Amino acid sequence: MLNTLLLLSPALLAQTDSVTVTGRIRNLTPQLYRRSPQVLITRTNILQASQEIAHPAPLDAEGRFQVKVPLIYPLEELSFNFSNITTGFLAAPGTLSIDLNADSLYVAEAPFRFGGVNAQVNQQYARYRAYEAKNRKKPDGERLARQTTGRTAASAYRYLVDTFTETFRAFAASQTVLPLLSRWITAIARYDAARFQYEQAMAEGTDLPAALNDTLRPADDRLLTVARATAMERFSQYTVQGMSLLSAGQTNRSLPVPTLVDMVERYGKNLSETDRQRLRAIQAAGVIRQSDLRFVKGLMEQNADLFQRLINYEVLLGQGQTRYDTPSLDYLRGYTLVSALPTLPLTNAQLLYRHIRSQIKDPYIGTSLTDVYNRETKDSLLMQEAAGRLATGDSLSGLNEIASGIFATRNRTASGSQLLGTLLKNNAGRIVYALVWSPMAEESRQTALAAQRLRDAFSPRELALLYIAAPDVDPTVWQEYIVKNNLKGDHLYLSAEQWNEGISQLGNSYISVFDRAGKLQKRSAIAPQEFDKLVPQLKKLL
Repeated sequence: MLNTLLLLSPALLAQTDSVTVTGRIRNLTPQLYRRSPQVLITRTNILQASQEIAHPAPLDAEGRFQVKVPLIYPLEELSFNFSNITTGFLAAPGTLSIDLNADSLYVAEAPFRFGGVNAQVNQQYARYRAYEAKNRKKPDGERLARQTTGRTAASAYRYLVDTFTETFRAFAASQTVLPLLSRWITAIARYDAARFQYEQAMAEGTDLPAALNDTLRPADDRLLTVARATAMERFSQYTVQGMSLLSAGQTNRSLPVPTLVDMVERYGKNLSETDRQRLRAIQAAGVIRQSDLRFVKGLMEQNADLFQRLINYEVLLGQGQTRYDTPSLDYLRGYTLVSALPTLPLTNAQLLYRHIRSQIKDPYIGTSLTDVYNRETKDSLLMQEAAGRLATGDSLSGLNEIASGIFATRNRTASGSQLLGTLLKNNAGRIVYALVWSPMAEESRQTALAAQRLRDAFSPRELALLYIAAPDVDPTVWQEYIVKNNLKGDHLYLSAEQWNEGISQLGNSYISVFDRAGKLQKRSAIAPQEFDKLVPQLKKLL
């Protein structure tokens, strides 16, 4: 079963706690309620800075709300969102309240009233953000780059921290600032400075001293902010880029024989007892003959993607051990898996999770990895059921619903133009927004997810979404991704031969619009990320 429990030592587990966020929107009008019937509390996982984890809290008739949010770190920066009004706040285990008056939402500089855990700190933080909005100079990346050019990394870091805390120092000069607020704002500045330096180093191809990484994880820092998660993400990107460049100049990227053989025995598919005995004999010998090498490679080819990822991971982490200490390596281990999860079939994701999770010693990083993995695989049963429906045969109808609202077509015999024509015919009378995408690329995944917003702007009778998988996409990754991310609409998977016909019918464009008669109207149409421009363009075709 894909949801096999991984038993870990208690020392490797951070205590997962939670905060209960309650509150009330006073004087909530029917109009405001219809526009915003819920509040959103969002949090960040340190291994997944680019993704907010939303926890919706529906409003009752009197504007009250309540939601329980899990916490991994003892102190975490969360975000409150309601009707285009947002604020950060510092959460800790317990109960925290946030009250607003609807009459002053867009009038008061800081319309929030906090109670419960960290109430005073959060109240002062809201006042500081209002002060900052009026007094902080607009960040100028080019000026910062000029000012840091020619400095040592340590000098540049000090200059950046000083610059990023300038407004806060002016705020603190006029009042007594709570120690925890000072720690919070200073931490944000430190991480923003580190982020800037890593981004600059990646752009210029320069090397930074390993000592700079200490700024990302000061001793006993148990405060998680968005700035910290972002800085750690840039650290990993910088490190992977540097180690990849280093590897490009090396001819030997092999693993020691015992390590390679151990991985094949642990993760090989359908190994017989004879296979395992031969692998143990090779491992005991410590060397590998050509006949043994052919044997091991044959076993690896049964799951080539998994073993290639395992080898790349072990080689890169082996290089990292000469440059970074254990805390940095633990983060790199977790980040490596999290960045790969969207491109992995469920079975390989489970094996890689087991392999990497067992190597992480930091309890907070380990628990953060488990948090991401559990969210990525929580719909494993639904994905397995969808795979069964998709495997029932080559469908020509375009009406194979593999999950609620998700229709998938994969036919190995019909032509690409025939399959696309069938889907357009099924949607006659609707505008069809057709999108070529790939689950293997982050930008493409974000485009596919953004297109779902169109379902809120148009009724099902007005518009249909058509997703066409780009060529050479792993069909298992494709099918699992559309189900676990609930990409409702029509989905088409084409072989390389079918692709050439299909793309010509789309006007050789990756985003196309067909009118209600099925006629191509727009080549290279507006991307869904430009939602406010796209919707009026599509409405002209109704």
